[in-house]
Amino acid sequence: MDRAEQLMRIDYSIHFHVWSQASMWQFFCMLGKMMPEQFEIEVCLKYQEEVIWIIRKFNYQLPNINELPVLSEPPLYSIDRINDQTFSVSENSATLLQNGGHVIVVRGWALDKKMQSLAGGVIVELDGNDYKAQYGIEREDVEIAFCLSAGQSAGFECEIMVPGIMPGEHSLRLKVLANDQQSYYVSGVIILRITEAQQ
Repeated sequence: MDRAEQLMRIDYSIHFHVWSQASMWQFFCMLGKMMPEQFEIEVCLKYQEEVIWIIRKFNYQLPNINELPVLSEPPLYSIDRINDQTFSVSENSATLLQNGGHVIVVRGWALDKKMQSLAGGVIVELDGNDYKAQYGIEREDVEIAFCLSAGQSAGFECEIMVPGIMPGEHSLRLKVLANDQQSYYVSGVIILRITEAQQ
């Protein structure tokens, strides 16, 4: 007690850590699913008894896409995976096994075709409903393929929670915002076939 009072008198800087590195990681992952703003953990560095975190935000606020004009040309993009299934845009359809969590995860990359730069954001439309993707994920392969430095951060991932999704055909397409967020590109429709798990 005497020691505590002495430290208070000299205004000693004291703070308490209530998180382990593992529990802090879990906290950020849970927070990412609850918040409307999306972010990724860019750096997690343990230094002696402390842990340094650098968090990067994506698409803090996107404009109302319904108020923007649609560009006539198709977007410059690729969908690489839908859930655990490798996907090629040329296929125009994918078959997914219905899982207990009813989560559809769409991953790929997109660029502003006209400006040859990063897009202003990516939205995945499923059955007419829009879901904002996390955009700005590192994609060194896109940078190399297009000889474009902006391609390094052209990746996106969209996790869609659809607890009531039924087996059958569903439509999916991509809306890619232009870099200035004043217009957007629309992809062709991709048919998702959801199949029931065999008992």
